[in-house]
Amino acid sequence: MSTSELTSEQVALKEALPSSVSLSTEDCLASAKELKGKVVVVTGAGAGFGRSYSLLAASHGAKVVASDIKLETVEGLVQEIKKAGGEAIATHCNTADWDSQVAMFRLAINTYGFIDSVVVNAGVTEAPGWLDDKEGPDGEPVKPPSMTTDVNLIGASYTTRLAFYHLQKNPSTGLKSLVLLGSMSSFFGIPLAPMYSMSKHAMMGLFRSLYYSAQPIGINVNIVCPWFVATGILDTGALLAVAGLPLATVDNVVSGIFKASSDPNYNGYILAIDASGVLSISHDAFFLGDGGYYRAFLSRAAFTISTIKTIKDVVAAIRVARRPSPQKTAIKAVGIAALAWGVYGAGGIGEFTIPGLVARGAAAAALLVI
Repeated sequence: MSTSELTSEQVALKEALPSSVSLSTEDCLASAKELKGKVVVVTGAGAGFGRSYSLLAASHGAKVVASDIKLETVEGLVQEIKKAGGEAIATHCNTADWDSQVAMFRLAINTYGFIDSVVVNAGVTEAPGWLDDKEGPDGEPVKPPSMTTDVNLIGASYTTRLAFYHLQKNPSTGLKSLVLLGSMSSFFGIPLAPMYSMSKHAMMGLFRSLYYSAQPIGINVNIVCPWFVATGILDTGALLAVAGLPLATVDNVVSGIFKASSDPNYNGYILAIDASGVLSISHDAFFLGDGGYYRAFLSRAAFTISTIKTIKDVVAAIRVARRPSPQKTAIKAVGIAALAWGVYGAGGIGEFTIPGLVARGAAAAALLVI
């Protein structure tokens, strides 16, 4: 979205941020030459951000080590990279398993000698069932699913630890970068996604801690935090909840990842990606008072946060409504009607009125119970 497409209030807000700056695609790709010949390890490279970033990095001369739990996806990616004249290798990796990650990094070292950049991209959405009240034969609650934290928290910490180890072994005094993937939920919780929100909050804490350890040894650490993007990680319920709201684009997210991985002078930044584009924020912007990033972020995304609050307010009703009921057909009809009115009737697409937000929240609640 260009500045000319923003409202006067949005433009004023952007210009008022003392510790942040909007980045264009050209800004993000300005250091592309720095990746030529560099070895980049990417987890979760089989689809979404990981795949798109791998293609972009390879097109600028990077040697890509593409890993994914689905080996066939990265094998196809590597074939595409090689067909375009690039260099890459594919490997299976279950990021929730330490030994699997050790093997991935060892393959990279055995193949290319050293590692220059690591993109901690692998992630999953909320595993269903954590909030369920299921009981076991003994009448006690059953153990909740842990896949979300296994991948997004434990797996990401494994990748980061191994990246730190191997980047320190690289004798180069040039580019060495570590890119973490956060989320909008690195800042506030997403209703019905407690484990996802916890894991992404943890990534922000990891970033803010590692910045101080990485700086003295020449490793750049940055974190990319996207708003909702239409990728495979969004399930039907999430897509319904954000229906009618402007989404971030895959291209902007990939541009942010590219900036964080390729610019040797870029260290300690949060790259927030929303419908307005890429916003680069200093790691210490949270401490800058009323003009700080946290307040600005909430203002920038006020309509989305309001929508999320609306959905959160009806969580209890959703859980009750999930029980078998002959009225479900009627509820679905009401939900579809409310969704249509919220998107098209309450001010039109792109207009974020209170009635529209309420209608979208009600629609999400109604449709999620079916």
